[in-house]
Amino acid sequence: LASTGLCCLIYSSMSASSMPLEPGVDVGNYIVVFDPLMGTPGLSLGSIFSVYYRKSAPGKEGDSSDLLQRTGYEQVAAGYCIFGASTSLTVSMGYGAHVFMLDLVSGHFVLNRSHVRIPDMGSVISVDTSVLRSVADSVKQLVDELEAPGTGKMLHCEGNLVADFHKVL
Repeated sequence: LASTGLCCLIYSSMSASSMPLEPGVDVGNYIVVFDPLMGTPGLSLGSIFSVYYRKSAPGKEGDSSDLLQRTGYEQVAAGYCIFGASTSLTVSMGYGAHVFMLDLVSGHFVLNRSHVRIPDMGSVISVDTSVLRSVADSVKQLVDELEAPGTGKMLHCEGNLVADFHKVL
């Protein structure tokens, strides 16, 4: 990102300041904000990202006006990348979400599914069963019904909202 000439600012909350752009490379008009997806303590499952068009004057690096109080309507693109047995990249540019898989032979991301949506009725349900002892009895009863043999449902919990969302998707 820093050497593409497309960005004017790259930022992650994991860093105290914005990441430096490559010296001698043109300064672009896009702001990329990203953060790691954390699973078990200290283990990154991937990254989430958001892309915005700059608010600051063009021709120089971006500033705090490019980061602060940006709305979802201002996003140019957003998505997440999940690492594991395979690597997937899910991206939306406002016209549906598309899933790409990393082809290990070519090193390219290849379109795997386009215009994906959460199914109205699916077989995977994300439930954090570790908190069941502190929820209402009706919630416990629903989880018991979903787990019952023959329902065709699978309970799944990675401990990470985006990873769980991806599994349901």
